Amino acid sequence: MQVYPRVYLGQEINNFRKFFNDESLTIGELHAIMKYAGIAPLGHDSKGNEIYNAIRLKNTRAGTESANGLRKAYKRLREAQSYEIEKEPKPAAKPKRPKPVQLKLDLQENVKRIYITESQYNELKNRISEDINGKYFIDPEKVLIVKKYLDKNFTKGVIPCMGSDGYPTALPIVGLKGVDGAVMKNMTDKQLFFMLQNHFYKMFADPDERDRFLKQIIKDWYYDRISKEGMPSVNMF
Repeated sequence: MQVYPRVYLGQEINNFRKFFNDESLTIGELHAIMKYAGIAPLGHDSKGNEIYNAIRLKNTRAGTESANGLRKAYKRLREAQSYEIEKEPKPAAKPKRPKPVQLKLDLQENVKRIYITESQYNELKNRISEDINGKYFIDPEKVLIVKKYLDKNFTKGVIPCMGSDGYPTALPIVGLKGVDGAVMKNMTDKQLFFMLQNHFYKMFADPDERDRFLKQIIKDWYYDRISKEGMPSVNMF
């Protein structure tokens, strides 16, 4: 029976930090790199910890072909961690219902009059102003134009990665299509946002208005929250 020298990745973490020139590398990330590079453990100890072949780890750091494979796996992990497309947001908490304004009625002489105090009047006026002023109402036609462009040129997907807690997870990505419809390049939400900025820069006179619009549409497009009529999840902000 062939006997292999055994080692835990925790014993090798400092060597790999030097190899990747990354002092922030964690044990969970190192396990993910091994997985990406196709280096499987020999087995597990009684506590479930993965045990590796020490000679193979040494050879992967020394051999040119294997070392390149590790560097590619490390780069893939860092690229995966850079994707920042937001996960499905939690439903917003329902706003507390404001206290009703106390009104008084005067029915004398067949005339209805409503009396409110000055503070009550100011409160009503502020609420109306907040609901109308400072809001941008989204144009459904513009939404459909951007959605059509996204559907034609991009695809949605996820990639596996290791979370900060050391457990496998999946991150959403956006793929840029080529002329044949195949994915040519994976992009972050920021890269997609900058591309849309350049493509639709004439759609709005106000750059801030354009940016708020595009950020909302990117999120709603990715999570399929745009209706056939061009209505996103919120119609004003």
